[in-house]
Amino acid sequence: MATPRVAHRYAKSLISLARDHSSVDEIQSDLQLIQQALRESKDLGLMLKSPVVLNDKKLRVLDGIFAGKISEISLSFIRILVEKGREALLHGIAESGLALIRELKNIQRAEVTTAVPMDDATRERVQAEARKLHDGGIELLERVDESIIGGFILKMNDRMVDASTRQQLQTLRRELTEHDYEPEF
Repeated sequence: MATPRVAHRYAKSLISLARDHSSVDEIQSDLQLIQQALRESKDLGLMLKSPVVLNDKKLRVLDGIFAGKISEISLSFIRILVEKGREALLHGIAESGLALIRELKNIQRAEVTTAVPMDDATRERVQAEARKLHDGGIELLERVDESIIGGFILKMNDRMVDASTRQQLQTLRRELTEHDYEPEF
């Protein structure tokens, strides 16, 4: 499928432009805002993918949403995308661009699942565990799943640390059922 590759190429060019203008941090926040807008508004995503909506209408809508909220580099980039008929790739470009920036800054994403929302102490403990797996920055993606009962599950790249109560109970159950119990008399 060519779409992710095309989105990645556009993202690479945007990040290259950001590096040339020393505005990587600014472009990163722009891409996060774009990604958030597309995630929160299904109508916006549908409009960008629609062949019925004319490009000038798409430009007006995108200018109305993002003008004054993102940098001129990002806004010009979006305008070029619309002119080239590539506006449907905007979400993929944002994802790919953020991944490239994380790679550039040596930041790894870590997904953390807990039974309840994390407090600061728990977040710090999880980040300490993640730092053992990666020598660099850590970006935590927090999820709540009550079925793990307690503790946390940390996923980073192809590694996983399962310190959940559910896992500990499963291990205990397995140990108890695998070994015959013989009382001593």
